[in-house]
Amino acid sequence: MESRVMKLLELVNAHGDGKVMEDAGGYTKNFVWVLDGATGLQKHQYFSATSDAFWVVNNLNQFIALNSTKFESIIDLLKAASNSLKSKAYKDKIPLNILDYERPSYALAFAKVEKEKLKYVVLGDCYVIIKTKNKIRVITDENFLSNSIEKRIFTTSSQINQLDLLKTRRSTMNKVGGYLIGTIEGEAYEQVSEEEIPIFENAEILLCTDGFARAVNMYNLYSWKGIFNTPLNRVVEDIRNLEDMDNHTTKFKKSDDIFAIKVFV
Repeated sequence: MESRVMKLLELVNAHGDGKVMEDAGGYTKNFVWVLDGATGLQKHQYFSATSDAFWVVNNLNQFIALNSTKFESIIDLLKAASNSLKSKAYKDKIPLNILDYERPSYALAFAKVEKEKLKYVVLGDCYVIIKTKNKIRVITDENFLSNSIEKRIFTTSSQINQLDLLKTRRSTMNKVGGYLIGTIEGEAYEQVSEEEIPIFENAEILLCTDGFARAVNMYNLYSWKGIFNTPLNRVVEDIRNLEDMDNHTTKFKKSDDIFAIKVFV
């Protein structure tokens, strides 16, 4: 049986209140992905004048778009992408021996359709949502979400204490007892596995970053089922309208970057 092909239905991206857009994504006939960058916790940038996360996500996204068809395995593709980032950093004389909490990182959701299977990898707070005729399935990194300290951070009055909590959290990246996340070094890809589920019927597949997922898990604007019945740009408008009125948001940015892509297989 020939491999099924992904067809683009909708794609939205919206810059939040950061200096540059740190979310990205794309698709090919077999692959679809989203990336959500996080800059390290230091006063200056090592990789870019504006945003280390932008440097990582932009270069990673370009490599994936150009090379995804060369790899059968998502993990192998991501390992190769990490090697490409390291090579570019060495070439540009960017230091990699920096403190853990200074390192830029990224969450991701990646999916590949192969015959009657959907293979996927999710790290951090990105999402893969699958809609078939009678079912909605939501896939994310439950370990990352269950270990989140955002609520603790935003009930802490001192900005110094907030920063200390964040530094402690970031220092557990890809370590025992911590959380798995994408980095230039690619340590997570030695620990995470590629999962798969059967798809015997036509399906719509939505991948999104956490800025888009706010519509469901923060603001309760929609259910995931409702998301599939609403144009994605309308969802973004509704998120932005609530962000403008929300003076007590429990996110680091009042207006987060957004990337969401929906395909049909």
